[in-house]
Amino acid sequence: MTKEKKQKIAELRQAWKNHYLNKYMDMWIRNFEADGLTEEESDFILKSFWFQGCAAAIRFEGGVLGYVPVAPQDWNVYNFPTAGVPVNNRGVPYIRQTVLRNAVIQNTEVGREEPEIVIGYARPSRKPVYESIQLLVDDLVTIQMTKRTTRLLQKVPYYLRVTPENEKKMKAALEDVFDDAEFVAMGSGDIDALSSQPTPNSTKMDEVWGDFKETTREILTSLGIDNVAEKAERLQGDEINANNAEINLNADAITMGISKWCEDVSKAFGTRISLKPRRTEAKSLYEGGEEKENDSDGSKGNDSGRAD
Repeated sequence: MTKEKKQKIAELRQAWKNHYLNKYMDMWIRNFEADGLTEEESDFILKSFWFQGCAAAIRFEGGVLGYVPVAPQDWNVYNFPTAGVPVNNRGVPYIRQTVLRNAVIQNTEVGREEPEIVIGYARPSRKPVYESIQLLVDDLVTIQMTKRTTRLLQKVPYYLRVTPENEKKMKAALEDVFDDAEFVAMGSGDIDALSSQPTPNSTKMDEVWGDFKETTREILTSLGIDNVAEKAERLQGDEINANNAEINLNADAITMGISKWCEDVSKAFGTRISLKPRRTEAKSLYEGGEEKENDSDGSKGNDSGRAD
C-alpha cells in the first residue's frame, strides 16, 4: 500500500470519527439538562467519556471543584480503580499530578472523610464510547473505498490495450471521459489500433450502498441514537422492535453511567451536579407498522427525542 493511500485511509477514518463524535455530542447535549455545570464543563465531561471512557472530579488547589482526564490506578477485587493520577494536558499549575484516592465516602469518628478524586465510566465495559464503534468505523472506511473504486470501474468498464505511439492520446481521451465531456474525438488510426476487454467487476453499487447503510445503522444503534431512515427500508415489524430495544439499552447504559458518576461526585464533594436525560425512547411498533400507544393518556407520543 502506498504512502498516499495510507494517508487517504487515515483521513477518511478521522473524518468518520469526527462525524460520529458530532452525532454523539449533538444527542447527549440536546438530551441532557445540565445542573451545576457550565457549558464548557459539560462539553469536557462528555468528550472525556467519548475518548477515554471515564471522567474524574477533583479539588483544584484552592478548593475549587474541577474535572480532569485521569489515569486510573490500584484496582480493587472488583476491577474498579481505587486511585487515579490527574492528567494535566495543558500544564496548568493548579492540578495536582499525584496519586489521589478514589475511595467511597466514609463517616468516621472524627467526621466525614472526603475522597480526593471521583472516577466514573459511561459504559459498563469501562471502555471509551468510541471504542464500541471503532471496528464499524473501520468497516465504513473500507466500504467507502470500495464504493469509490466501483464507481470508477463502472465509468471505465473496459481495460484498454494501447501502444507506445498512441498511449498519450488514449490517456487524453480517458481524461475527457472523466471530465464528462459530451464528445470525445479520436483519429481513425487510433480507433483502429484500439482493443479492449471488459473489466472484471462483480461488485454492484446497490450492494455497496446496502452495506454502507447497514453499517451506519449499526453504529447509530451502538451509540443509542435512533436511526429511522437507516432501518426503515431494511427492517420490518419485530425486527424494528428488536432494533429499538437495542437502541434504548445502549442509550440507557450511557445515561446510567453518566448519572451515577454525577451522583457520586455530588455526594463526595457536598455539591450538586447532574446531567438529567430528557429524551424519548424509541417506540415499539405493532405488527402492522403503527406505533404502540405507550403514554398513559393513550397518545402515541413522538419519536423525536433522539438525534436523527
